[in-house]
Amino acid sequence: VLGTRTYFLKGGPCASVLATYGLCDMSSSQQYEDLLGELFAAGVLDTQFAQLQLLEDDSNPDFVEEMVELYFTDTKTKLDRLGELVNETPANMTELDSTFHQLKGSSASIGANAMAVSCANCREQFQNNNPELAKVAYQKVLESFNELNMRLKDLMKLKRQANQ
Repeated sequence: VLGTRTYFLKGGPCASVLATYGLCDMSSSQQYEDLLGELFAAGVLDTQFAQLQLLEDDSNPDFVEEMVELYFTDTKTKLDRLGELVNETPANMTELDSTFHQLKGSSASIGANAMAVSCANCREQFQNNNPELAKVAYQKVLESFNELNMRLKDLMKLKRQANQ
């Protein structure tokens, strides 16, 4: 949860939006802008995400959503493999390093700042031969992924509503 706000709410006209903070009365467009601002302020997203948004136009209005979907599909596969690698003894350091490097790069390319930082931290723990700290850092990567997944799904839902 970012700050003190709750983003995923069940039911009602503002399901999965910030209903408890009075945003139901706002337009979907304003809700989208507010949530986007919160994600930037919390460091979940960075300016690279804004750069992706600039690539959308009338000929490709769903570009960001398509990129986000591809990112999540690819990342889920990588995280599943990393889950196996993290628990291997001895750890396959070459594959761990490579996969974390790829994951950090793909996260950075869509502007998923918190995820990229988590990946870099975990990779560093493995490189420093700290397997226990690396496992803790891997859990942080999973938490960052789950938070990003929820937040961007909310963001994309608001964007679709705003564009209707």
